[in-house]
Amino acid sequence: MTKLNKITSVLLSAIMVIGIFSVIPFAASATEKTKDWEYTISNGEVTVTKYIGTATDVVIPETIEGKPVTEVSEFCFVEDLKWDYSNYTITSLYIPKDVRKITPIWSEDGLGLCFIRNLKAIRVDESNPYYISIDGVLFIRDKTKILCYPREKTDTNYTVPGEVKFISTRAFANQEFLKVLKFVSDCESIGSAAFVGMKKLEEADYPVYLTPNDTIFDLCQNLKKVYCSKDVALMDEYDFSNCPNVTLYVYNDSYALAWAKEHNKPYVIIEEEPTVPTEPTEPTVPTAPTEPTAPTPGPTVPTPTPTNSTNPTPSDNSNNGSNNTNGGAGNTSVAKTAGKVATGDSASVAAMVFALILSAGTSFVLLRKIN
Repeated sequence: MTKLNKITSVLLSAIMVIGIFSVIPFAASATEKTKDWEYTISNGEVTVTKYIGTATDVVIPETIEGKPVTEVSEFCFVEDLKWDYSNYTITSLYIPKDVRKITPIWSEDGLGLCFIRNLKAIRVDESNPYYISIDGVLFIRDKTKILCYPREKTDTNYTVPGEVKFISTRAFANQEFLKVLKFVSDCESIGSAAFVGMKKLEEADYPVYLTPNDTIFDLCQNLKKVYCSKDVALMDEYDFSNCPNVTLYVYNDSYALAWAKEHNKPYVIIEEEPTVPTEPTEPTVPTAPTEPTAPTPGPTVPTPTPTNSTNPTPSDNSNNGSNNTNGGAGNTSVAKTAGKVATGDSASVAAMVFALILSAGTSFVLLRKIN
């Protein structure tokens, strides 16, 4: 019975081994090929696993066998026989609208594209909801993460957009042309080796980030100036280990200054410009009100020249008749004089009033004598 059990165990083991080896070729046979691509199909969707073409401007197909291409494998553009695994053929890459995943290498989405040695630009279909290209640089759609800055992109200056909060592992690694790299806002996380091996980089801002990671700057032989703001609070132990020409520009009493001293790195203290008080603004002097314009005078009334009535002075009673007549004439003079006063101007009022009083007095005397 014991012998039978042993035979049974051997047979079962043999069956299991045969079963395993029968599955392996079956799995391998699932990979199919076109002229330029190796691919697999799962649940009606295509994953391109290897580029085997020779074109320089490569377009990932939108469909294969009528099914949408939704994924790019991590090793799609890796050349297994090259010492650095880089693809040296491709200069531009187009990502179609349905690709939603560029399978991570070392847990970083898009890292496989960084192995395309001569890549100058990445383009993305405008309707793709997962990725976007800005000036040839690959971002996730909401622009908060840079996935890949092409190694052969020829610009010499680049400012990381303010929306960016994450930079992928090796996103700028081995870039051939950048000389100046600037940041305008803080980040949350910077991937390991993000700025390693940038051959022509001369000047850079050290990014402010919140999550500790690994070395981000290294093997930048021409890097001379790195500006560290007061807000820098994390720097890796091995940053700038192989940057022989680097000098850190730091502020007094800052984390970066303490780090530079601790790691024996050359530094220059940035002098803070004194705050110049703003000159007070002179109060606005209210404008004096305009003097009202005097009305234009009406037509000038000619000044009448008053005529004094000659009133005879009575000497005796023999002239009573004559005086009576003169009395009447005196009254007439008063009326005329009053009319002239009414139409005269103020300059002759006094003279006219005097004449009026004199004339009235004379008339009164005459009347008494007559009576």
